[in-house]
Amino acid sequence: MSDHRQYQPYQSEYQQPPPFHPAVGFVCPFCHTTMPPMTYSKVSTGVWIVFVFLMLTCFGILLAWIGLLMKENYKVCSQCGIKLS
Repeated sequence: MSDHRQYQPYQSEYQQPPPFHPAVGFVCPFCHTTMPPMTYSKVSTGVWIVFVFLMLTCFGILLAWIGLLMKENYKVCSQCGIKLS
């Protein structure tokens, strides 16, 4: 006696819930973590150029250091380390 019924995969009557996306304002585009990024600051390239130009002038030697106080912030993902814009 052989039973020739075809196998029917079980289909649940319930749909899968949508993927969980926590209510945060940041998701890394590379690793998709929701941990907040780390913020660092650096002296920008433009400030270095102005600093060198002012150092070459006589009066600028006294004021050139003020330019080094101007920094720009950038963010880095806390998990994968990718630089974010």
